[in-house]
Amino acid sequence: MAEILQNRHASGEGPRDRVRYVLETWSWSAAGWISGFLGAFVIALFFFVIDLAAGRPLWTPGALGSALFLGKRLAPDAQPELAVVAGYTGIHLLVFAGVGLIIATALSVRPHKQSLAELLVIFVVLFAGCQLSFVAFASVFSPTLFSELGVWSITAANALAAAAMTVFLGRMTRLRVPMDRDG
Repeated sequence: MAEILQNRHASGEGPRDRVRYVLETWSWSAAGWISGFLGAFVIALFFFVIDLAAGRPLWTPGALGSALFLGKRLAPDAQPELAVVAGYTGIHLLVFAGVGLIIATALSVRPHKQSLAELLVIFVVLFAGCQLSFVAFASVFSPTLFSELGVWSITAANALAAAAMTVFLGRMTRLRVPMDRDG
Protein backbone atom coordinates (compact mmCIF):
# COMPACT_ATOMS: atom_id res chain seq x y z
CA MET A 1 0.00 0.00 0.00
CA ALA A 2 2.90 2.38 0.74
CA GLU A 3 4.07 1.89 -2.85
CA ILE A 4 0.64 2.81 -4.19
CA LEU A 5 0.55 5.92 -2.02
CA GLN A 6 4.05 6.90 -3.21
CA ASN A 7 2.96 6.49 -6.83
CA ARG A 8 -0.10 8.65 -6.17
CA HIS A 9 2.08 11.25 -4.45
CA ALA A 10 4.51 11.26 -7.39
CA SER A 11 1.61 11.89 -9.75
CA GLY A 12 0.86 15.17 -8.00
CA GLU A 13 -2.03 14.05 -5.82
CA GLY A 14 -2.16 15.75 -2.46
CA PRO A 15 -2.77 14.54 1.09
CA ARG A 16 -6.56 14.70 0.70
CA ASP A 17 -6.35 12.27 -2.21
CA ARG A 18 -4.21 9.90 -0.15
CA VAL A 19 -6.67 10.05 2.76
CA ARG A 20 -9.56 9.42 0.40
CA TYR A 21 -7.73 6.41 -1.07
CA VAL A 22 -7.13 4.91 2.37
CA LEU A 23 -10.77 5.44 3.37
CA GLU A 24 -11.98 3.91 0.11
CA THR A 25 -9.95 0.76 0.74
CA TRP A 26 -11.05 0.19 4.34
CA SER A 27 -13.27 -2.79 5.03
CA TRP A 28 -16.62 -2.41 6.72
CA SER A 29 -15.22 -3.90 9.89
CA ALA A 30 -12.47 -1.26 9.98
CA ALA A 31 -15.10 1.45 9.49
CA GLY A 32 -17.11 -0.06 12.35
CA TRP A 33 -14.14 -0.13 14.72
CA ILE A 34 -13.16 3.44 13.85
CA SER A 35 -16.71 4.78 14.18
CA GLY A 36 -17.06 3.08 17.56
CA PHE A 37 -13.75 4.47 18.80
CA LEU A 38 -14.80 7.89 17.52
CA GLY A 39 -18.06 7.75 19.49
CA ALA A 40 -16.26 6.62 22.65
CA PHE A 41 -13.64 9.34 22.21
CA VAL A 42 -16.26 12.08 21.80
CA ILE A 43 -17.99 11.07 25.03
CA ALA A 44 -14.68 10.71 26.90
CA LEU A 45 -13.50 14.12 25.70
CA PHE A 46 -16.84 15.72 26.57
CA PHE A 47 -16.74 14.47 30.16
CA PHE A 48 -12.99 15.11 30.47
CA VAL A 49 -13.63 18.79 29.71
CA ILE A 50 -16.55 18.90 32.17
CA ASP A 51 -14.50 17.16 34.87
CA LEU A 52 -11.52 19.43 34.24
CA ALA A 53 -13.71 22.54 34.48
CA ALA A 54 -15.10 21.22 37.77
CA GLY A 55 -11.58 20.71 39.10
CA ARG A 56 -11.82 16.93 39.27
CA PRO A 57 -10.09 15.39 36.24
CA LEU A 58 -11.12 11.84 35.30
CA TRP A 59 -13.90 11.81 37.89
CA THR A 60 -16.59 10.61 35.45
CA PRO A 61 -14.78 7.46 34.24
CA GLY A 62 -13.70 6.92 37.85
CA ALA A 63 -17.31 7.11 39.06
CA LEU A 64 -18.56 4.81 36.28
CA GLY A 65 -15.69 2.38 36.87
CA SER A 66 -16.29 2.39 40.63
CA ALA A 67 -19.94 1.53 40.03
CA LEU A 68 -19.08 -1.19 37.50
CA PHE A 69 -16.06 -2.84 39.12
CA LEU A 70 -16.35 -2.03 42.82
CA GLY A 71 -20.10 -1.75 43.21
CA LYS A 72 -19.79 1.51 45.07
CA ARG A 73 -20.35 5.20 44.56
CA LEU A 74 -17.38 7.52 44.09
CA ALA A 75 -17.79 10.63 46.22
CA PRO A 76 -17.80 13.90 44.24
CA ASP A 77 -14.61 15.05 45.97
CA ALA A 78 -12.80 11.69 45.77
CA GLN A 79 -9.71 11.12 43.66
CA PRO A 80 -10.45 8.35 41.11
CA GLU A 81 -8.14 5.33 40.99
CA LEU A 82 -6.26 5.20 37.68
CA ALA A 83 -6.68 1.41 37.41
CA VAL A 84 -10.46 1.81 37.67
CA VAL A 85 -10.40 4.67 35.12
CA ALA A 86 -8.29 2.60 32.71
CA GLY A 87 -10.48 -0.47 33.13
CA TYR A 88 -13.67 1.46 32.56
CA THR A 89 -12.15 3.25 29.55
CA GLY A 90 -11.27 -0.12 28.00
CA ILE A 91 -14.81 -1.43 28.50
CA HIS A 92 -16.21 1.85 27.12
CA LEU A 93 -14.08 1.53 23.97
CA LEU A 94 -15.07 -2.09 23.41
CA VAL A 95 -18.78 -1.40 23.86
CA PHE A 96 -18.68 1.46 21.36
CA ALA A 97 -16.55 -0.58 18.95
CA GLY A 98 -19.23 -3.29 19.12
CA VAL A 99 -21.94 -0.76 18.36
CA GLY A 100 -19.89 0.62 15.46
CA LEU A 101 -19.38 -2.90 14.08
CA ILE A 102 -23.10 -3.65 14.29
CA ILE A 103 -24.06 -0.45 12.45
CA ALA A 104 -21.30 -0.91 9.84
CA THR A 105 -22.40 -4.51 9.25
CA ALA A 106 -25.99 -3.35 8.78
CA LEU A 107 -24.81 -0.75 6.26
CA SER A 108 -22.70 -3.30 4.38
CA VAL A 109 -25.76 -5.44 3.64
CA ARG A 110 -27.18 -2.76 1.35
CA PRO A 111 -24.17 -0.75 0.20
CA HIS A 112 -25.37 2.50 -1.29
CA LYS A 113 -25.11 6.19 -0.62
CA GLN A 114 -27.23 6.98 2.41
CA SER A 115 -29.95 9.59 2.00
CA LEU A 116 -30.40 12.28 4.61
CA ALA A 117 -33.45 10.42 5.96
CA GLU A 118 -31.43 7.19 6.31
CA LEU A 119 -28.63 9.06 8.09
CA LEU A 120 -31.20 10.58 10.43
CA VAL A 121 -32.49 7.08 11.24
CA ILE A 122 -28.92 5.93 11.95
CA PHE A 123 -28.43 8.93 14.25
CA VAL A 124 -31.69 8.29 16.10
CA VAL A 125 -30.90 4.59 16.53
CA LEU A 126 -27.40 5.35 17.82
CA PHE A 127 -28.61 8.11 20.13
CA ALA A 128 -31.48 6.04 21.51
CA GLY A 129 -29.15 3.07 21.95
CA CYS A 130 -26.64 5.19 23.88
CA GLN A 131 -29.34 6.69 26.08
CA LEU A 132 -31.00 3.35 26.82
CA SER A 133 -27.63 1.72 27.50
CA PHE A 134 -26.77 4.39 30.04
CA VAL A 135 -30.18 4.09 31.69
CA ALA A 136 -29.68 0.32 31.95
CA PHE A 137 -26.13 0.74 33.27
CA ALA A 138 -27.16 3.28 35.89
CA SER A 139 -30.21 1.26 36.92
CA VAL A 140 -28.12 -1.84 37.52
CA PHE A 141 -24.93 -0.35 38.95
CA SER A 142 -25.64 3.10 40.43
CA PRO A 143 -28.94 4.99 40.19
CA THR A 144 -27.26 8.13 41.59
CA LEU A 145 -25.22 8.52 38.38
CA PHE A 146 -28.03 10.51 36.75
CA SER A 147 -27.95 13.21 39.39
CA GLU A 148 -24.15 13.14 39.74
CA LEU A 149 -23.41 13.44 36.01
CA GLY A 150 -26.50 15.41 35.05
CA VAL A 151 -29.16 14.22 32.64
CA TRP A 152 -28.38 17.05 30.23
CA SER A 153 -24.67 16.21 30.19
CA ILE A 154 -25.40 12.56 29.50
CA THR A 155 -27.88 13.48 26.76
CA ALA A 156 -25.50 15.99 25.14
CA ALA A 157 -22.56 13.55 25.22
CA ASN A 158 -24.64 10.76 23.68
CA ALA A 159 -26.02 13.10 21.00
CA LEU A 160 -22.51 14.26 20.07
CA ALA A 161 -21.22 10.68 19.92
CA ALA A 162 -24.16 9.53 17.79
CA ALA A 163 -23.66 12.51 15.46
CA ALA A 164 -19.92 11.84 15.09
CA MET A 165 -20.51 8.16 14.35
CA THR A 166 -23.32 8.94 11.89
CA VAL A 167 -21.25 11.52 10.01
CA PHE A 168 -18.28 9.15 9.82
CA LEU A 169 -20.33 6.17 8.62
CA GLY A 170 -22.27 8.39 6.21
CA ARG A 171 -18.98 9.62 4.78
CA MET A 172 -17.74 6.04 4.47
CA THR A 173 -20.82 5.00 2.51
CA ARG A 174 -20.31 7.90 0.11
CA LEU A 175 -16.69 6.87 -0.47
CA ARG A 176 -17.33 3.16 -0.73
CA VAL A 177 -20.08 2.71 -3.33
CA PRO A 178 -20.16 -0.08 -4.37
CA MET A 179 -18.81 -1.57 -1.14
CA ASP A 180 -17.41 -4.94 -0.35
CA ARG A 181 -19.38 -7.10 2.05
CA ASP A 182 -16.45 -8.85 3.62
CA GLY A 183 -14.37 -7.43 6.33
